[in-house]
Amino acid sequence: MDPGKKWKELESQLKLLDPDLEEFVRLHRVRLYRSTRNWPDRRLEWGGNLSRLIQIYLEDEDKLLYSMWICLSEDRDRRRFWKNEFLKKSVPIEDIASNLSNLLEIGMKRLESWSRDDLEYGTTLSDK
Repeated sequence: MDPGKKWKELESQLKLLDPDLEEFVRLHRVRLYRSTRNWPDRRLEWGGNLSRLIQIYLEDEDKLLYSMWICLSEDRDRRRFWKNEFLKKSVPIEDIASNLSNLLEIGMKRLESWSRDDLEYGTTLSDK
């Protein structure tokens, strides 16, 4: 399959989520990013030193399975500390789309309940 056509197919799955994501952005004043890292995904981000993320991304390109996770993170001297949890793992996009508004609210409440004290070492950041 033509790479451009394949990308459009993968991206079209996520476009189904855009109206609910845009409504969530309007209500909560968070930032929405769409497939900015050469991989099909949608990311909601907010926060300062403590960064909060809700991400829906293509997990398995062959089976067209998606995952949705939440993550609280903080970078400290080239080390990233975080706490994360999957709300959905390797499921068809319909499993996320059918309950997206509720999943977003659950994710936001959980992220807002976590604090810096909950974070654990995650990775060392590379020099850029």
